[in-house]
Amino acid sequence: MTRPYMYTPLGYGSTAFGTASAATLPLPAGVTEAMVKLAQVYVGGAAINYRDDGTAPTVTTAGTGGYPAAVGDTIAYDALVSKFQAIPQVASGTATLSILYYG
Repeated sequence: MTRPYMYTPLGYGSTAFGTASAATLPLPAGVTEAMVKLAQVYVGGAAINYRDDGTAPTVTTAGTGGYPAAVGDTIAYDALVSKFQAIPQVASGTATLSILYYG
């Protein structure tokens, strides 16, 4: 008997970024935003601020420049992937987002 899974794996993406501008989530080749139901976003390298309301997050202390996420956090993101933007919380930080996509 096969188990009916809620999501189908679509692929993996990763992005490393500093504080020059907010980063967005890169989609895997052949995957469109309409296909994505869930993105599991792992935060590495530096803590981030993120937003998904169309306003870019800013480089400030946790919680004042966007919603904070610490190194090691995983964000279960199930809204429009194109709206997600992130930036390191400190000016000297370089963050990495590792993303698993599901449809």
